[in-house]
Amino acid sequence: TLAAFQEAINNMADFIEIDVTLTKDGIPVVIHDSNALRTTGVNREISDMTFYEVKQLDAGIYHSAEYAGERIPTLYEVLELAKGKIEVNIEIKPGNNSMEVAEKVVEAVRAKSMVSECVVTSFEIEPLRRVKQLEPQIQVGYILVVAYGDFYNMEDVDFFSVNAAFLTKRLVDAIHNSGKQIHAWTVNNQSSIKNLSNKGVDNIITDDPVLARETVYSRNTSETIVNMAKYVFNAEVIDRQPETPDIERKRFLEAKDTFVSSTKEIAANLKEKLGAGDKTALVLQNQIYLINDQELESGITEGINNGLSAEN
Repeated sequence: TLAAFQEAINNMADFIEIDVTLTKDGIPVVIHDSNALRTTGVNREISDMTFYEVKQLDAGIYHSAEYAGERIPTLYEVLELAKGKIEVNIEIKPGNNSMEVAEKVVEAVRAKSMVSECVVTSFEIEPLRRVKQLEPQIQVGYILVVAYGDFYNMEDVDFFSVNAAFLTKRLVDAIHNSGKQIHAWTVNNQSSIKNLSNKGVDNIITDDPVLARETVYSRNTSETIVNMAKYVFNAEVIDRQPETPDIERKRFLEAKDTFVSSTKEIAANLKEKLGAGDKTALVLQNQIYLINDQELESGITEGINNGLSAEN
């Protein structure tokens, strides 16, 4: 639903993953199941209902009363919400009309000028080839439940979306060596996210984007900051004989300037990755904190000055 996709935007996910099916009169709508029973309580196939009939269904009340009145959105409505805020992974389900769905997807993506903001995935290769035929600039991914053989040499595929249980470092390397990317699904615990990050996957598909983002960025950033601090302070101070207090203070101040500029550079890079706007992102003990640049600079300065006040 649009409410769920907005929550993904609020949680700073990089992508939303959606499933597209066609109504009886050919309108692309976004719903995971082919039947509306599980999410709306109405036991009818979406393909047997007109667009008007689908729009009468309540897709929120079965989740909670808070979301009563949420409707099954069209693909156009989802793209309109996502444009400029979050990228979209559009899955085409296997079926007799998957080629028609592929054409409708390309039409919608073009209409919203979102070719660079969307990828298309499917368990079937033919719809992906049709997408590429119609719009070569759209990235397409082949979904695999089980990974075996030399599938990674397939043409007309930009990346593979693979069941995380079958991903090994060797397989990830083989896919990368073929010039393609690897997406892993569906991963909802910290240890698995860390494991997949270590293996070098390019995209983690999860039900918990906050946990995934905290895990990935805390892992990368904390190591960078620690290594940088060791270089600035340990290498410059500990690995030599101490000088007079005045000289030591001068050296410390010089090291402080290096530390501040390096920290700000790391924070700026992380901010860009997070898409945090005018906020700076710091990852401390697996938690993400967003502060503005002035707070960052004053916080670093205060910490350094506190250290200087205990010179001895």
